[in-house]
Amino acid sequence: MGVKSYFLSVNPHFSCAAGCSEIEMRPSARCPIWPGLCLKTQSEQPFSRLAASGCIDDKTNIACFAVFARRKIRSLSGRRRGLQTEPRFDVVLKSIPRGLALVAAWTALLLTPVPIDAAEKAFQPAEVIQAVNAGLRILNQGTVDYEEHRSCFSCHHQTLPMLAQATAREHGFKINEELFRQQSRITHNAFKTRTEKLRAGIGIGGKSMTVAYALWALDIAEWKPDETTEAMVAYLIKTQKKDGRFYTSETRPPLEDSPATSVTIAAYYLQEFAADSQESSADDSVERAKRWLFNSEPERQEDKNARLWGMHLLNANKEQIAAARKAVLDSQRDDGGWAQLSDMSSDSYATGQALWMLREAGLAPEDPVYQRGVRFLLDTQQKDGSWLVKTRSKPIQIYFESGFPHGKDQFISISGASWAVAALAATQPLGNADPR
Repeated sequence: MGVKSYFLSVNPHFSCAAGCSEIEMRPSARCPIWPGLCLKTQSEQPFSRLAASGCIDDKTNIACFAVFARRKIRSLSGRRRGLQTEPRFDVVLKSIPRGLALVAAWTALLLTPVPIDAAEKAFQPAEVIQAVNAGLRILNQGTVDYEEHRSCFSCHHQTLPMLAQATAREHGFKINEELFRQQSRITHNAFKTRTEKLRAGIGIGGKSMTVAYALWALDIAEWKPDETTEAMVAYLIKTQKKDGRFYTSETRPPLEDSPATSVTIAAYYLQEFAADSQESSADDSVERAKRWLFNSEPERQEDKNARLWGMHLLNANKEQIAAARKAVLDSQRDDGGWAQLSDMSSDSYATGQALWMLREAGLAPEDPVYQRGVRFLLDTQQKDGSWLVKTRSKPIQIYFESGFPHGKDQFISISGASWAVAALAATQPLGNADPR
């Protein structure tokens, strides 16, 4: 069952500060007062703040409002689709004191039953802090022994756990700094002896997806450009397809099958690490990547997420970013999460990634959409601090236990946990989380 939403249809004497006379009312997890959403500007603030901003006409003291028609909507993101008001009946209060009008209005509001979806349950900052710290501990457990089993770089055991650690540290959490540095060294060492092959555009498993993820990891670690990163940039430029795309693989979803992710991380990080001698060819590569990305039609959730993030990183215009953001928002499920594919259930991989990329592109963690996603992640975290995500990849390597739980699902589960920890940590003020 979707979240129930209520609508308030009013005359111009009752409007938001922007002068819009259509205000949507609904229960919120982040405010004990129902917030109003201006359907004209898409701005949202608590109803009491709207009222205090002159929503009731000071000159006539008239409040005209409807006591709402109930309408179920698929998700909170559905409110962004231009839904129409359906007033059931009007209560008109004429020429009475402003305070009395507000009391009458609130009485009508409170008499209306308010069903609250499970994804609307409020949570406390302490609950998020506990979840992040538990997630960091299980990520450490899954990455600390990785080098004993594999000498190669991986996006699931280097880049994404490093992203979670760096985001957590930025928001005041204590992380294992030595493990973080170890992961950056593993990443760099995996490529520094292969510079000739990189420049020739050959000899890299996972091809440009692997190289792009590695540059992203080095950027997270604030690694300075050097001969190795120059060779990695050369590889990306040399292996880019004529239409602007980079390599993807359908055999290892979701980490390697999204063209939007491949294009976004390859274009942005080759631009960040390009040497002076590579500037011209890097600029040309980025322009071709942008043309493809901006004109692409996302097929899977990661495409939608990464396309939004890529448009933000690669300086798309406001209208393009808004449309890409809407595509992500509209995909949120009734449970507050996102799913990798339309026929799959919500999971921490798609949800954490959607939230983190939405935030990178400007969505505030206080937004109800973000808050519902946080609630989903909190409710699906397991007792050991992990999240379970079922694998869809075909095994291509000899199985080993990395230290992260969930057996054959461990690699995609550690990726999902990384996205979840990053998204949850981002809800805390910068440098201000309880480090316990």
